[in-house]
Amino acid sequence: EKHRLLCFRRLAACLYQLANRYKESVDIFKADEMWSDAMEAVSGSQNKELAEDLLRFFVEEKDLPECFGTILFTCYDLIGPGALIDHASSCCTHDKFKDIVAEATGSEVVDCAINFYLRVHPAHLSDLLIGLSRKIDHSRVVKSIHDANSLSLIAKYLRSVLPERIVNETLNKLYP
Repeated sequence: EKHRLLCFRRLAACLYQLANRYKESVDIFKADEMWSDAMEAVSGSQNKELAEDLLRFFVEEKDLPECFGTILFTCYDLIGPGALIDHASSCCTHDKFKDIVAEATGSEVVDCAINFYLRVHPAHLSDLLIGLSRKIDHSRVVKSIHDANSLSLIAKYLRSVLPERIVNETLNKLYP
C-alpha cells in the first residue's frame, strides 16, 4: 500500500476490498485522491459509518462540494438524513439545498431538513416549506413548529397553504 507506483497502491486497495477491509481501501484511495474509487469502495462496503465519514471528508477536510452530489448518488442509502442535511447546507446555496431536499424521497429527510432550518436558517424556513408543500403533511409541520414556539417564522408558508383547516386555525392564533 505504500508502493511508489499508483497502480500497485490501487491493486492493494482492491485486495483490501476482497478481504472486506474497506476502510483500508478507502484510506488508500483518499490518499491518492481517487475519489470515485473511494466512493465505489464505500458503496460496496454497505457501511453507513464509512459512507458518512467519506461525505464528511469531502465537505470538511478537502472542501470538495462537487463530490457531495456524486457520493449521494453512489451511496444515498448509506447516508443518514442528519449527515445529509448538515453537510448539504455547507455545500450549496439555499435554493440548491431546497432542490436537493425536494428531490429526496422519504419523510425522514424532509423532517431533518425542517428541523435543521429551524435551528440554523430560521429566516429561510418558510421558503423551504413552500418549496416542499406538495410533499409534506401540513398538520404535522404546523404542530411541530408550534411545539417549538416558532409559528411566526412560517407565516408566509401558512398563508400559501390557507385551504388547510389546521393552518387557518393556526393563523387565527398567530394574528388575533
